[in-house]
Amino acid sequence: MVVVEVAGQPAGPIAGLEATKDLESSGSVTFDFSPPTAGWPAGKYKFDVTMMDENGATKGTQSKDFTVQ
Repeated sequence: MVVVEVAGQPAGPIAGLEATKDLESSGSVTFDFSPPTAGWPAGKYKFDVTMMDENGATKGTQSKDFTVQ
């Protein structure tokens, strides 16, 4: 999870919210992120996902932007 534009927060990945999941073959993966006690601060965020093979070669990437108001 990445901060794009949030007042008082540096832009970039949010420490502690990186996650790695291994798949045996095809399938889906679920990620759960708990919000801070006061909730997510208003602003722009994004999720970056990278799929790699067993050798570490990138096979695909995708990002999804979202806004907390």
